[in-house]
Amino acid sequence: MNGYRPFRPPYDRVRGCLRLGLDRPEIGPRHKVAPGGEVLQAGPLLVADGRRVVADTDPEGFSSTRDEFDQDLTAERLPRMAIALTATGEWLAVAVDGRAPDEAGLFLGEFGDLLVGLGAHDALNLDGGSSSALVAGGVMRNTPRDDEGNALGAAAPTTSAIVFA
Repeated sequence: MNGYRPFRPPYDRVRGCLRLGLDRPEIGPRHKVAPGGEVLQAGPLLVADGRRVVADTDPEGFSSTRDEFDQDLTAERLPRMAIALTATGEWLAVAVDGRAPDEAGLFLGEFGDLLVGLGAHDALNLDGGSSSALVAGGVMRNTPRDDEGNALGAAAPTTSAIVFA
């Protein structure tokens, strides 16, 4: 797998993930999802059992391991992206723009509340900066921006994608 880098202990077991390839997809903490299939570990977990679970605390260690990322993704309003499942197993893919005068982005808690309002039963935060692009029907549905707020013609290069076919 290109670009794979494991999370540091003890967060490697508690960070949220998306598991595919068995009887049904699953979103949850790594130590609670069923073994097997394909796993994309990201996070933090935003929604579980229809309730926002991301809070003021950081049980998945994103603040304490911010050196692994471009910035502390828990500390401010940012562009966000998430994958979610409804209670009936339908998918939600949600992108929130930011870094522009009229696009503030969201704090993680606000994003969790938004996802619950959209019907998410379980939801996982994905990378949400300039590398995030939500494409549906062949049309990009959001505006990826660099750190200075400049709109990019396309998302910055990234090593991962979730494709619904």
